[in-house]
Amino acid sequence: MNKAAITLLFAILMSQAAYGLSLFGPPVPITKPGKLSVGFDLSFNDFDYEADTSETMTYKGATYLVRFGYGIFDNSEINVLFGGSQGEIKQMGFLGEDMYGFVGGLNCKTLLYQFGDGLDLGIAGHFLYTDIERDEFSWTLGIETYETRVLLGLSKNIGNLAIYGGPFYQWIDGDISVKIPGRQLSGDLEAKHNFGGYIGTAITIPMENLSTSAENFADNFQIQCELQFINSISAGGVSLVIPFK
Repeated sequence: MNKAAITLLFAILMSQAAYGLSLFGPPVPITKPGKLSVGFDLSFNDFDYEADTSETMTYKGATYLVRFGYGIFDNSEINVLFGGSQGEIKQMGFLGEDMYGFVGGLNCKTLLYQFGDGLDLGIAGHFLYTDIERDEFSWTLGIETYETRVLLGLSKNIGNLAIYGGPFYQWIDGDISVKIPGRQLSGDLEAKHNFGGYIGTAITIPMENLSTSAENFADNFQIQCELQFINSISAGGVSLVIPFK
């Protein structure tokens, strides 16, 4: 397999695995009805691919997102997400190392059922758009993806600590192009029937622990730590969410 073909194949695999990895958080809403919330997400992941040339290529990526949430009803919230992603490819000097892109999307959560004793069942929909382009000398790599995830999850509250997790189902559509001197390679991205899972913890901290003035706009803030797994690929990250009064 020549380098151009390896490049395209790896980029397809990498783009399906690495981009659009924003955190879910607990599957139940934390934003009060008619109120706003703000959050900051940081997630990381890596992905290895070994071509038939016995050359192992490694992708390491990070996604940075700001989220604004709004409580729709007593049991639902919607979040608007936007930010960027950064990726690094190793063992591929002819493509360059760093790639940057725009990420934006929506997230909606609904509480389905309360079992009692702090155990809740929730469902969420997650849509993310990613646009990445990398120019390196005479090479140009472009990736555009649309990702949709539907997830179920349980959340168990133990005091100020919540443990949550569950399965999710993912669709990815998009396109990719690699331009080299005198040649252009392109392909469609399509990943369906992909089941994954996520698990995390969320710690709610009263604002009074920071300062009394902070209590004027929010009762507490939440720190979330999460892991995601899909197709032998794992990702992890942290999130800070502040639901306003």
